[in-house]
Amino acid sequence: WNVENDISDDSSERKNVQIESIDEVMTPEEALRKITLENNQSTSEGIRNVLLVDTHGHPHLNRDIQYSNHFSNEAKKELNIKSTIQQGVVSLTCAVSPLDWDSALQYASQSSWILPALGVHPWYLGDILSNTTTITNGTDPPENATDAVDIKKYLNWEWLDTLETHLAQHPHLLVGEIGLCKMAKFVREFPSEKGGKTTALQLQKRVFRKQLELAAKWSRPVSVHCVNMHGSFMGVLRDVL
Repeated sequence: WNVENDISDDSSERKNVQIESIDEVMTPEEALRKITLENNQSTSEGIRNVLLVDTHGHPHLNRDIQYSNHFSNEAKKELNIKSTIQQGVVSLTCAVSPLDWDSALQYASQSSWILPALGVHPWYLGDILSNTTTITNGTDPPENATDAVDIKKYLNWEWLDTLETHLAQHPHLLVGEIGLCKMAKFVREFPSEKGGKTTALQLQKRVFRKQLELAAKWSRPVSVHCVNMHGSFMGVLRDVL
């Protein structure tokens, strides 16, 4: 959530909120080192425990970019960290479609510090489209394409059973990245003969709901992408939870 969504307009509350701009992009390890050093400067005992959680990313899609998930013994000594203290970065690697689920699971298997999340991102519904559905035998589409066929038939739903199987097999598996996005290319370019943008947004909502229902059923955290559809998002959330 945006910080301002969680704060009232009361100036006495706002003055307690500090937002620091970061000029350079840091790796999670660099961010952890910076946080640790700043905390060490504020106490003579040194920081007792810092665990940085990288809650969103797709590192499995680019295996050349990796980072250490914990400090070496030398770094712990430099930063005044007791050797018995758990110190490091928990990384979440989010899949975007069934096509990269195996890659996400394989990447996460490298370390207990990496948690996998599987789901269908709203940008990638094209990966689960059915190629067998047509809406009419004529040359002209009906005025309302969604009245001509159940739009669920536009999608292949086998991935949903596969997702539940993975959730049953992996107790630490999250659901993500899923969500709703009015700006997605899938929405902008969905064929007009199948209902265009209206149908695309309905399909997005169905896919999001089904995944959220699975997450609720298995009591798993969810990573959500939501752009210009917060009303729909809250509606689905209320219905499911």
